[in-house]
Formats: sequence, C-alpha cells, structure tokens
Amino acid sequence: MVYPPTDISASEAEEQESVEIPCSGGARKSKLVTSGDTICFPYEDLKTAWDAVVRGHKLSGNGQCFGWRNFESSYSWITYGKFMKKAEDFGSGLEKIGLNPCPMSNVGIYAQNGIEWAIAQYGVWSRSSVVVPLYDTLGPDACTFIIKQAEIKIVICDKENKVRNLLKRKKETPLLQHIITTTTVNQELNTLASEKDIKLYTFNEIENLGEKYSTSVLPPQSSDAALICYTSGTTGVPKGVIMTHENLVSMCCAVNLALEKSSLTKEDTTLSYLPLAHIFGQFMHVWFLMIGARIGFFSGDINRLLEDIKILQPTVLPAVPRLLNKWYNKAQWLIRGKIGTDAYDENFISEASTISACKPFIDSLGGKLRIIISGGAPIYKNVVEFYTKIIGSKVLEIYGQTECAGPCSVNLLDSSYDGKYKNQHSPSSLAAS
Repeated sequence: MVYPPTDISASEAEEQESVEIPCSGGARKSKLVTSGDTICFPYEDLKTAWDAVVRGHKLSGNGQCFGWRNFESSYSWITYGKFMKKAEDFGSGLEKIGLNPCPMSNVGIYAQNGIEWAIAQYGVWSRSSVVVPLYDTLGPDACTFIIKQAEIKIVICDKENKVRNLLKRKKETPLLQHIITTTTVNQELNTLASEKDIKLYTFNEIENLGEKYSTSVLPPQSSDAALICYTSGTTGVPKGVIMTHENLVSMCCAVNLALEKSSLTKEDTTLSYLPLAHIFGQFMHVWFLMIGARIGFFSGDINRLLEDIKILQPTVLPAVPRLLNKWYNKAQWLIRGKIGTDAYDENFISEASTISACKPFIDSLGGKLRIIISGGAPIYKNVVEFYTKIIGSKVLEIYGQTECAGPCSVNLLDSSYDGKYKNQHSPSSLAAS
C-alpha cells in the first residue's frame, strides 16, 4: 500500500534557526541571512585559506601563530608575520626549483604535523598551487598511486625512510623530480637520488633560495583547489577529494558562527596532533588561523600527548571518542583508588570528592580547557557528563566527512546535557559551499 506524504511542519529547532523561503515549496534558509540573499562569505576579507593567515595576522596584532616544543617544559613560538615571511620564502624557493605557480600544480607533503608542514602548505598556497597530503596508513602502494595520479613533481618529506621508499619506487612515479627533506639525509640516499635522477634538497635550502630569489605572492582565488585529500574509500584504490579554498573557509566560518557566544577568539590555543593528511586536522588549522589564535604542535610522540597538553594549556582540544574514553578510564582509576567506589555510575558526577580525586588528571589537561571537540564516532553520555561536569569543559560533538571539508553538523553540549537532544542541545546543520 502506498501512503500519501506526511505533512511535517518545521520543528521548534528549525523555527529557531531558519525561515521559509517565499514561493520555494517549503525550502528554508538560515536566519543568519539578514539581507535575504544567500551568504557566500561572512567576512569580506576572508575568501581563501591564504586570506585566513593574513586576517589572523591583523586580528592578533602580529601575535603568536605556531608553537613547538624545543625544551621539556616550554613551547617556542613564531609570530604571524614571521610565519608568513617563511611561507612566502618557501613558495619562492619552490618556484626557483621549477614549480609552476598555478592551480594545476600539485605538491605532496609526506610528514608528521610540525612547523615545516605549515610553512610548506602555506608556501604552496602563496603560489596558488595545491597541497596533496600523503600518509602511511593506506600502505606504501597508496603513496605511489597518489603521486602518480595527482602528477606530483615535488614532495616534502620528514624522515629518511620515507625518502628511501619514494626513491625505490621512482619507476612507478616518473613525474617525480624533487624531494625536499626536513632533516639531513645520509650519503647513501644522496647517491640513490642521483641514480634515480631525483634532486634532493633540505627544507632550509628551499627557504634560503626563496629569500635570495624572492618572487611576488600569487594568492589563490576562492574557486581554486586548495587540497586534494585522499581517502581509502570502500573498495579499490584511494579516492581523491578536491576541496577549494571556498570549501575550507566557508565551513570554518559556519562552525564559528554556529557556536555563537562560544566561538573562537584570538585568545584561544589548540594542540595540533590529529594528522594533517585528514580533513579534521586541516579544518582546525584554517579555523584557528582565521581568528588570529594559536596552534601548538605536539612533540611527535602520541604517548606523550598529555604531557604536551599540560605544557601548552590549550583552551580548545580536538579529539576522537576512543581517546576521550581512554582518558575517562584513567580518571575512573584515580577515583576508585581515592574514594573507594566505582566511577561507572553517573551518580558519582555530583560528588565534590570526585573533582578532588581527579585533580592529577584535571591538571594534566592544562587547566584552561573550555571546549573539547569530539568527532569520528559517537560519544557516550557518561563520558560527555564527565568532561562537562568534572573537567568543566563544553563538548562540541561534530559529524562530518572529507567531502564536506569538515563538519556538516555540530552540537555543543554543556553540564546540563542529560543524554537527550532537545531545545538547546539540538544539533546545528551547517551549509557551506
């Protein structure tokens, strides 16, 4: 039996967030559209990822931009202005060794999160070219496939074994001409590179070349490709998702607007440890830079992550439920050891003694955390309650995918969350170009 369509009226949440478009047959638009026209760019000075760092430089007053651990107990920082200069020099250096500065040129980055990745990425963008992240989790064949399909001529690497793997597969990637390393490689690799007709450079050599033979910045257009992020797909070879600058920027703006009073400010700090080969990590970088906030890189060892967090003292921390669950279990162990009861029951959350029992764990999170961003999988109710009521942080639950250039739905949860999505806990759907 075929039933007629059900007449579904707009929910309370829809009425709060959107209005019906006249003569559209029921289509709705965000109430953020005050002029009646669709928003293309909420900020006139922010249309590309390159604009994001320029805007961040202005909003922060040339404040701290990226940081990294040089010593055991502190972070070193580079200002927005110095970072932009390094990126521009790196872009000029790429031009000097043969990069054609245009949206058809793809440059591979095969490295762990770090200041060199950021300089290289923005150096590529300063020449209107495209960044193609490479990573190990798909296997060595995947890197070869990506380099060949994307017609990559230049790859930036951070480790000798990655350089060696690329050199050994040169026959499968005939267009590859240059490898830039963030560390000095041994003579064996230099010899192998010469045999394979590949030119090896250090990262500093490219920067120095660019400083000596400086060329004008060629900023990208909003419609230009910014990233090609490859995903495993469900079957077969990796699939490349092309994202424009407009895609990245509009999604970052949409999330920031959706957060309203909890949106980012230039006073915020985050930790960069989620792989920049994936969209979650990329989204966090563009989002923080466009506000003029700070990004500190982890030490490179995931086992020292809590140590990095304690030193950096982030205000916003991206994570996945698996990691949040691990930390939650660690806190439970502390609670059981000090107050002699299981911490599985939600009743423990209202106990003042719980906070005292968890103090070592709370201190390990730096003491300034105001938002934890959870994505990649659902998060349990008791875990949310622990972080909101004991740690004192809001939890921003996000759902998204690479093809959306990040989140497509966000839900900001606080200590009033009871496991049900209602009223202020209704997820916000995001629309981005």
